[in-house]
Amino acid sequence: MPQAGRGRGMTVGQGEALRRPGPVNSGGDTTRAKTIVESILKIKSPDDLQLQDLASEIKSTMNDEEELKWFVEELCTQGLSERNCAPVAAKLFGLIAQHHAGESKIRTLLLRRVQSEYAKKDELAVSDWSHFVTSALFLGEVFYHVKSEQNTPFKVLAAPVLKYLEMIIEPNLNKDANKNIDDDMIVVSRQLLLNGAVLHEAVPSGVLEVVQSVTKILCLCQLSTATRLNLLAALAEMWPILDTNNDIRTQHALLATSIGVSLDI
Repeated sequence: MPQAGRGRGMTVGQGEALRRPGPVNSGGDTTRAKTIVESILKIKSPDDLQLQDLASEIKSTMNDEEELKWFVEELCTQGLSERNCAPVAAKLFGLIAQHHAGESKIRTLLLRRVQSEYAKKDELAVSDWSHFVTSALFLGEVFYHVKSEQNTPFKVLAAPVLKYLEMIIEPNLNKDANKNIDDDMIVVSRQLLLNGAVLHEAVPSGVLEVVQSVTKILCLCQLSTATRLNLLAALAEMWPILDTNNDIRTQHALLATSIGVSLDI
C-alpha cells in the first residue's frame, strides 16, 4: 500500500533539493559528465533553452564510452528518484538519444535502465511509493520525448506506461486513499495530457479503463482545486478521443451507475 507523506509534487520549486551526483564508479574520466549533470539538476523546467546548449555540448564532447555510460546511469538515477528532475532529464534524453560513444548509444542505455526499473515496480509500490510514482512519471516522460530514428514513439512502452497509471490510481479508489492523492493524480493527469492520444492508438481498451478510473477519482475523492483542474483538463482531452462510436453519453451513464449516481442524459 502507498506510504503516506512521502510523495513530492511536480510544482517547480517545491519538494526536497535534488541530491548531488553520486560517486564515480567507471574506469574513465567522468569529471566533465559530472559537471554536466550538476548543471542539469539546476534546471527547473523541460522548456528551459539551456537544455539545448547542454545537448549540443554532450554531442560534441562526450565521446568516451565509459563516460557516456556513467552519465546515462547517473541522469537516469536522478530522473527516477526526483520528481522535479524527471521531465527535465527525459527532455534532454530526447535531444541526445541518437548520440553514441564506442558501442554504446544513449537511447539503448536509457531503455535498458527504464526496463530494469519497471521490473521492480511491484516491490517499489510496497516499499517506496514516492519512488514508484516518480518512476512512473519518468517512464511516461521518456515515452513522450524519446523517439525512434523515424521520429515515432516507442509504442512497446505504451502498455508499461498504462500499467504504472493503473497501479497509481487503484489504491486511491479505496476508502483509505493515499494522503498524497493530489501528488499522484497530478502525475496521472500530466501523462494523459502528454501521451493520451498515442497511448489510445496503442492500447485503446487500457486507456478507456484509466480514463474511467480517473473520472471516478474526480467524483469520489477529496482533491485540491489545482488537482481537479488538471484532471478535468486531461478528461476534456481524452473523452472525445474515446468517443469513436458517438456513445459518450452511454459511457458516462454507465460510469455514473457504477458509482451509484443517477445521470439524466
